[in-house]
Amino acid sequence: VLLLILFPAASIAEAYISNKAGGKNVWYQLHNSPHAMYQNGKTYLVFHGGGEDYLDPLIVSYDHSSKQVVGPIKVGDNPLSDLSDEHGNPAVMVDALGHIHVFFGGHGNIGKMIHAVSKHPNDISTWRIIENINPKATYPQLLRTSDGTIYYFYRKGNHRDDWVFVTSSDNGLTFNHETSVIQAGTKRLDKRYHESPYYDSWYSVFWLDRNDTIHHVTRYHACANDYKSPYHLERRVNVYYMKKDHKSDYWTSLAGDKLQTPVTREAADKCCRLFLSDPPKGEGNVRKIIFSGFDVDEAGRPYIVFGHGKGLNGRTDRSWELAIGDSKNNNWSFKKLPHGGQLTIEKDGSLRLWSSKVKQSHDQGKSWKTMSTIKRGGFSGISLVVNGRANARVIGYDHWRETKDFSKRKVFLWGDQGFITSKNATR
Repeated sequence: VLLLILFPAASIAEAYISNKAGGKNVWYQLHNSPHAMYQNGKTYLVFHGGGEDYLDPLIVSYDHSSKQVVGPIKVGDNPLSDLSDEHGNPAVMVDALGHIHVFFGGHGNIGKMIHAVSKHPNDISTWRIIENINPKATYPQLLRTSDGTIYYFYRKGNHRDDWVFVTSSDNGLTFNHETSVIQAGTKRLDKRYHESPYYDSWYSVFWLDRNDTIHHVTRYHACANDYKSPYHLERRVNVYYMKKDHKSDYWTSLAGDKLQTPVTREAADKCCRLFLSDPPKGEGNVRKIIFSGFDVDEAGRPYIVFGHGKGLNGRTDRSWELAIGDSKNNNWSFKKLPHGGQLTIEKDGSLRLWSSKVKQSHDQGKSWKTMSTIKRGGFSGISLVVNGRANARVIGYDHWRETKDFSKRKVFLWGDQGFITSKNATR
């Protein structure tokens, strides 16, 4: 049986792999992804940069053979740095030839999405910019299938724009035309979420399973004109799910029913919604949805970890759920969770929930046992390493409440045996 070491808080004071990260949000946990990926003996991590660069994209590589850390190395200039806009944090992808791709810097009509590529495979020292993507994109999410195809998902612009994707079959040198997945921007006068007019908007996350099926979860955002009010932030509701086989040209519901794309709100409510968190109307009443983790088991059943709570950012009266989809019976079962976190389904079929406390379940989420307490103060932005090795499965950064200097944030990389550091890790 695989056991994790119990890490007391004091033991990780110097366990970080870099202390040059920056910003209140070093990265967005799910909407800009992945933040780390393993290939050809190295794990690569990307994050906002500290010091003079503050929000510029930095990258670190860890060589598993030599146990050496290289970096952080600056990838490029973030157009959003001067605006202190943290939406442009980087996402990383390694192509089939070993070149590293970093996407960063875009937030709709603010900034510009930039595509940087390492000049040499398996080497983060030098970079070039390729002008082959939509500069108005927001929230880059990158997937790579077993045949080397790169999927690049993003919101096409601002709140009221569709979520789309492009693909590349030549290792990111070119991308095909945009294909819309879910439709935004429709004006609503039904007073369902606001007394005043509002517009359809979505917050989507995409992930890939071992069989090259792409999974999509999203929450609905009733986008009104009061962008900066708590009322506006609370209207991010409901959980929806759909999937797509890499070889097919269409998306389906959990049951396999073909969906017409872009999927409208009406179609999503009818065919894709698995959890309802609609109002009663009124400020403070909406139970906002927060996504946390996802995986798929050997039978192809999707597992979704999400929270729902009241008020600004859903922090009041928050409850965590595990939803498990059964495509044969077209239904979802729900289990209450002790907390949120990234989810992995282990080789023995057990579930593991990665947070400041790592818990494991051998009964499909009915009960959980604490395997380790990593840090009492808590980590932020816990994310899985794509193709991660046993000793380097998860990354995270120090909680923003623990630092007074947002230009000196710490980034951690750890796995089943503890934290990864090296004698030349950044200090």
